[in-house]
Amino acid sequence: MAYIKEKIDAVIKATSEAKAATAKATTAAGNADESRLLVEQVKKETIAAKDATIKATSEAKDATAKATTAAGNVNTAITDLKALITRMKPKSMSLQYPQELTEGNVRLQKIEVELNPAGVDKNILYIAHNEEVMHVMPDGTIVPKGKGKCTIYVIPTANTSIYQAINIEIKTRGIRMHTLNQIRFLGKNSKNMRFN
Repeated sequence: MAYIKEKIDAVIKATSEAKAATAKATTAAGNADESRLLVEQVKKETIAAKDATIKATSEAKDATAKATTAAGNVNTAITDLKALITRMKPKSMSLQYPQELTEGNVRLQKIEVELNPAGVDKNILYIAHNEEVMHVMPDGTIVPKGKGKCTIYVIPTANTSIYQAINIEIKTRGIRMHTLNQIRFLGKNSKNMRFN
């Protein structure tokens, strides 16, 4: 009996160990299944991250290509604009103006400016050096103020390097009305002349 009891105890012990091993195996299988699910999840997330990286790289390349094209367009526009500005600058200037005027002259005189080539920017700046003798209006009209000489600078604003300095003299009148039927010559040897 002791032998049977020993065998039964051995069977019980073996069964108990088998149950414990089965429980461990079941737990390990559960853990392995959980690990497998986690690995699959990580795999899916890795694939999604890889796809997102590929998409971002592609979009970055597209954006770079568009930026390069835009930069090229800007450079082309700048080159065209520089050429247009160069064409708009006058290359030369010719002037027509009276070299002398009489003090008290009511007929308006003007500095006429021609810029070449035709079609260039025609903004002109007039600067009178002696404002006591004359004033020049923005349109080039000369307004005499008193006797003397005046230097006037005629400056095209689109190309100041071709400016010109001109001299105009305002002289005293040579004759004037003395009475209703007499005129007087002014200056040396002045005489009155009578008209009937």
